Formats: sequence, C-alpha cells, structure tokens
Amino acid sequence: RSELRSLFDNLIGNAMLHTPEGSLVDVLLHRVAGKTVVDIVDNGPGMPESFIERAFDRFTRSPDVKAQGSGLGLSIVRNVAQKHQIHVALSNCLTPQGAICGLQVRVTL
Repeated sequence: RSELRSLFDNLIGNAMLHTPEGSLVDVLLHRVAGKTVVDIVDNGPGMPESFIERAFDRFTRSPDVKAQGSGLGLSIVRNVAQKHQIHVALSNCLTPQGAICGLQVRVTL
C-alpha cells in the first residue's frame, strides 16, 4: 500500500511541479479492454522526446526543471509498477502544452 502511495505521490508531484500556478492537474480514470487506466495530465510545457525515452532511468532529471531533486522519482515509479504488474508510460499531450502519464492496471475480481 505504501509503495502504491509512493508511485502516485511521485507522479502527481511531478505533474504539479510542471503545471503553471493556478492551473490544474487532472487525474482521469477509465476502463479499456478490461484494464483500469489512470491518466495524470498536467498543463506544463511538455517534455523533449529524448527525455521521455530515458525518464525512468535512475538519476535522470528533466533539463528544464529548476526544483531540487535527485532524479530518482520516476525510477521508483518504474520499480513499484513492475512489482505490481502495472504498465506505466509517459507521453506529451496532443494539445500544445502538457504531459500525460498513463498507468494501466489489470483489475481482477
């Protein structure tokens, strides 16, 4: 439970860090092909494609971030996601600004 909290804390914290003051971070839930999909969407500047490819590597930080950090947050996200069989991916929004972090979780009842 605390690992999943860490996963969401890191993802939502990153989205808030990149969202301009007064803007919202959206957390969207929907079902696709038997999976629960969680999208975390910010209104920030988006990410360079070259960064997206290595964003989950340890000690990797976005080149445009001014805040302090170790560059471990998304690495932790990847490790927790793998342990819990969660697919996690980053991409830029189709709109001019922002990034989206999508999680796919298979829910079995």
